[in-house]
Amino acid sequence: MESAVLDFESDYFTLFKLQEGVYSAIAKNHTITGANAGFFDLGDYVIVFDTMSAPKATQDLIKGAKFCCKKEIRLVINSHFHGDHIYGNHAISPSIPIIGTHDTVKMINEHTFENLANYQKNARKEIKKLDNQLKTESNPAVLFEINSDLDFLLTISEHGFNLRLPDLIFQKELTIHGSKRSVQIIDVGAAHSISDTIAYLPNDNICFMGDLLFENVDPSWVDKKSVMPFAVNPKNHLKVLKKYSDLNIKYAIPGHGKLSPSPIVFKSNIEFLRLKYPDAFS
Repeated sequence: MESAVLDFESDYFTLFKLQEGVYSAIAKNHTITGANAGFFDLGDYVIVFDTMSAPKATQDLIKGAKFCCKKEIRLVINSHFHGDHIYGNHAISPSIPIIGTHDTVKMINEHTFENLANYQKNARKEIKKLDNQLKTESNPAVLFEINSDLDFLLTISEHGFNLRLPDLIFQKELTIHGSKRSVQIIDVGAAHSISDTIAYLPNDNICFMGDLLFENVDPSWVDKKSVMPFAVNPKNHLKVLKKYSDLNIKYAIPGHGKLSPSPIVFKSNIEFLRLKYPDAFS
């Protein structure tokens, strides 16, 4: 079946049905809060992949999962340690385990908490700046992004906001078999980040790739030092992309950007890596 946009209202994402029981949440905003996520029904329960950055977006994601699957969430996967994919852990019930790798937990402790503290420290100044922008901005798309960033900053500034760590640690690969489908939760090692986890659904040939894939990469970005995407291990990143490209994945859900035909997204990301890191492939 072709993917279908669902009639589910969220300020943060558009919900797509990829296959019966498999859904992607594609972010509407591409600033602070603009990471993608998704969820799938194993048969008896639902697994969520990534929690986005704004806890209110995560609350919508939870509602979307219950709306689509009519079942409880029993597990959440964190793809890597970057805050735009895991700040939403705050909104996950303590009764629902979050799974990640040892290195992801290590990097959250060493870096993500510090980044969050910096956001919180500068939140008042940034909120004031965004409030001033609201007074003069008229473009609806820009207004939407300003309001999304304001919502994020106000939320993380609330008393009692805390970033929850993964509490289930796996090594290399974990396969979970459900009555409807199986999922392979795979640590591909250092690629985009120091540890990247994907969720591959072999029965459906669908893969949630996290930030191993960006939909809207452009070769012209190569000379821009600060631009995303980047790779801490370009060789392994390329190896992983080539491996899953060769599987002719039906849907490869990127960490950022729109849902697009998988061959096109894989090709553009592979080309980008080769251009951005030529020394790694010489």
